[in-house]
Amino acid sequence: MPGASSILAAGVVALAVATATGGAEAPPSWTTYGAGTARTGLAASSDSVTQLTRHFVIPLSGGITAQVLEADGTFVAASTGGEIVAFDADGFIRWRADVGQLAHSCQQLNGYGVVGTGVIDPASGTYYVADAFGRLHALSLATGAERSGWPVRVFSDFDRELDWGALTLAAGSVYIPTAAYCDQPGTPGGIYRVDLATRAVTHWLAVTLDQGGGGGPWGWGGQAYDPAVGLFAGTSGAFSAGSNVGGSFTETAGNGDRLIQFSTGLAIQASSHPAGLPDRQDLDFVGSPLLVGSTTSCGPLVVAATKNDTVYGWHEHDLAAGYAWKVAIEPYAINDPFVSQLAWSPATSSIYAVTGTELVRIAIGANCSASVEWRRPLGTHTENGSPTVAGSVVWFANNGTRQLVGYDTTTGARVHAVPLGGTTLEAPTIVAGRLVVGTFNGIVEGFATGRAVSPPPAAHAPTVWASASAGWQSRSTGVFATKDGGKHWTRIYPHPALAVLPSATSGVLSTGFLPGTCMCATRQLWTTDGGRTWHDTKTLGGSFAGSGGSVYFWQNGTLRLLAPLPAAASTARLAARVVATAANGTIVAAAPVAGGVVALVSNRVGGQGWDNAPRVIVAHGSTARVVTLPRQAGNPLVTSITASGATVVVRATDFTGQPTTTLTWRSNDGGATWAVS
Repeated sequence: MPGASSILAAGVVALAVATATGGAEAPPSWTTYGAGTARTGLAASSDSVTQLTRHFVIPLSGGITAQVLEADGTFVAASTGGEIVAFDADGFIRWRADVGQLAHSCQQLNGYGVVGTGVIDPASGTYYVADAFGRLHALSLATGAERSGWPVRVFSDFDRELDWGALTLAAGSVYIPTAAYCDQPGTPGGIYRVDLATRAVTHWLAVTLDQGGGGGPWGWGGQAYDPAVGLFAGTSGAFSAGSNVGGSFTETAGNGDRLIQFSTGLAIQASSHPAGLPDRQDLDFVGSPLLVGSTTSCGPLVVAATKNDTVYGWHEHDLAAGYAWKVAIEPYAINDPFVSQLAWSPATSSIYAVTGTELVRIAIGANCSASVEWRRPLGTHTENGSPTVAGSVVWFANNGTRQLVGYDTTTGARVHAVPLGGTTLEAPTIVAGRLVVGTFNGIVEGFATGRAVSPPPAAHAPTVWASASAGWQSRSTGVFATKDGGKHWTRIYPHPALAVLPSATSGVLSTGFLPGTCMCATRQLWTTDGGRTWHDTKTLGGSFAGSGGSVYFWQNGTLRLLAPLPAAASTARLAARVVATAANGTIVAAAPVAGGVVALVSNRVGGQGWDNAPRVIVAHGSTARVVTLPRQAGNPLVTSITASGATVVVRATDFTGQPTTTLTWRSNDGGATWAVS
C-alpha cells in the first residue's frame, strides 16, 4: 500500500453496476464499494437516516478494512484475519467462511486475510472476494459455500503484491487491483481481470520491474466503471529501482501517478498526469476515482484526489486534455497526507472530502468551476474515515474522538455523533434500515436508522444439546429451547445470540444485540431458571464451550473456568479461575469432552506465524496441560477441533499450494497423545 507509512506516522494503522450519472440514486442494496461502480458513496433516498440507535455488534478475527456489503437482506463483512461473516439486519449470523490469513513481515496490518472490499453479483447470488494468497473466491451469498471451479489463482507471487482496494464487477468480469507491501521497491502493481464465464486471467502491469515497479492502484475504493466509457483507475508512484534511480528517478515512470481510462479488456484508452504535480515525491492517486454525472455544469466528470490534499476534475470523455479544475482541500503536510475516498451529493452538487483535520465541501458551480464552499474542523490530527452521503447528511468516522458523526450536507452543521468501538478508515454502509461499519479492531457495528425493516426470513443456527432431549437454538427471531428432542420449542430470549451453551435449566449466551454505548463488545448473559430471567455478566467472555454444567471461556491464549452459576443475580462479576495459558498463542476453538474441554491454540498471534506444530489444551475440571502436536511441513493454519468419545481431531488448511490441502492430527486417548493422520 504505497504511502501507508504515512498512515502509520499519523497513528492510524497502529490501530448492480451503477449508472455513470452520479445524480442517479444508488440501488436499494450495497453490492460494491460506494454503493455503485460510480463510487459516489451515495445511499438511496429511501435509506436516508432519520434517527440512529445502537443495534448490534459482531466480532470478527483480525481487523476490518473492507466495506460491509448487502444484497437481498444479507450483509457480508470480511476481516484481515480471513474471516467472512454473513448476517441479517438484526445481526443474526447466517454463515461464516475462512479464506486464510497470510503471515507477512510487513506490519502495516495485523496479518493479511481480506483487505479489499469484495463485490456481490445479485443476479447469480455470488459474493466475490480476494484473499491474501492471490486467489479470487466465489461464495454463495445464501450459504457461503464455494462455487464449483473456484477459487481461481489470480497471481502466485502473493508475498509481493496484495489486493488493497475494492473489486469491480463489470462486463462479465471481476477486476482486482494490487499494490506492494510496505512500498517495497521492485515489486509489481496493477490490475487483474478474471472472466467469470471462463475463469481466464489477464493482467495489466502499471510499471515494469526494470522501471522500478510499483504504480499499483491502492486505497479502499478500487476502480470506477461507466458502461458507456469504461474503467477508471488512479495509480501510485513508481519505485526507485532498476533504471529508475538517482537523478533519473521519477514517480511517473511507466504509468505511475496517473489517472487512466481502460477498456474492459484493460487496454489504455486515455490517461492524464496532473500538470504541476511533483514527480519526485510520494503523491499517489488515492483510492478510486469518483464519477460525477451530467447534472453539473461540467457534464460527466471523473473526480480524483492525490495525497497532497488536491482534488481534480476531468471531463469523462476527454482525459487526455488534462483536468478541467483543481481544488486544494488544505495545505499539504507530509505527515498528514490525504488518504480518504471522496463522496458526492447531487442534491448540493458537491463533493465531500474528509482529511485528518477537516470535513470539506467542494461545490461545483457555473461554468465548470469548483471551489471550497465550507470547511469544518474536526478537532483531530489523525486520519479519519471515508464519507457516505445519505439524504441531507454526510457520515464518517471521526477517529480522534472515536465517534460516528453526521454533518448536514448544506450547512456543515454537525447533527449526529455516536460512539464507535474502534478506529476505521472505511465508509459506512447505509442500506435496508441499517448503518453498518467495521473497525480496525474487528467489530462490525450495526445501527438502526429509523427506517422500518421487514422481518427477517426464518433461519436458525444448529442446536446445542444439553442432553438427548434438551437443547437451545439461536434463531433470527430469538433463542429457543426444547425439552422433548425438538418436537416443541419455546422462545426464552427475544433476540439472536452469537453463541449459546445450555445445561438443564441453566445456561449462558453471547449476544451482540443492544451493546454498550461504546459499540465495542458483545454482552454475555446467564440464567438459572430456564430463561425466565437473564442476568448480564462482565466475567464471561464471548467465546465459550463446555458440558455438564461446566463453562470454559477464553481470550487470547488463556482458558478459564466459570464458577457454578448462583441461584439468583447478586453481582455482575461471577467468579472464574484460570485453567491454563498458552504463551505466544491464541485459542481459536474448543470442543467438550467428558469432564472438560479440549481447546485449540493457534500460533497466528498478531497475524504472524503458522501452525506447523499447533497446541491443544486438555482440560478436566480446573486442571489442564498443554500438548504440542507433531510438526507438519507447509503453511498451515488450524481451523477446527472436534471430539467424540476419546477421539479428538484437529484440522488445518495448508496454504502452500493451489488448491489448498487439509492437514489432520488425531488423538484416540482424549488428547493425551497425537499422531498425524
